[in-house]
Amino acid sequence: MSPKTSSKRKRSFSQGEGPKGIAALKNPLASYRERISEKAGFNIDAKAFPFELGYVFVTLKAQGKGLSHQLVDEAIRLAAGRGLFATARTDNARMLSTLEKAGFNRKGKPYGGRSPKRRIQILVRPGEKSDEATEP
Repeated sequence: MSPKTSSKRKRSFSQGEGPKGIAALKNPLASYRERISEKAGFNIDAKAFPFELGYVFVTLKAQGKGLSHQLVDEAIRLAAGRGLFATARTDNARMLSTLEKAGFNRKGKPYGGRSPKRRIQILVRPGEKSDEATEP
């Protein structure tokens, strides 16, 4: 597997026939942070968690081969020791497990997503030099 960089903070992996997965770090807007912090009851402080692990996607054919772990690890590396937060659907046990194995911890309470049936969980991974945010 060889990494392909499309920008400083995006990483994808290919295996011969094209990309198999992608992950990205995002610089979320303050309004987004505030909105989901309020919904979850957990303050995602911009100083403690400057980046969001915005999405991790692995194609169906490549799932079950550990690629999501590699993508999350690469995003952590690109964050250069700074804190990260992520959101994941509560019914996505594989992604929740991947994030928790990478040092993310669930914070706040699950909140409603785009669909009323979907519940979203905030997870955080403190940086090496930052203090963890606190409950509001």
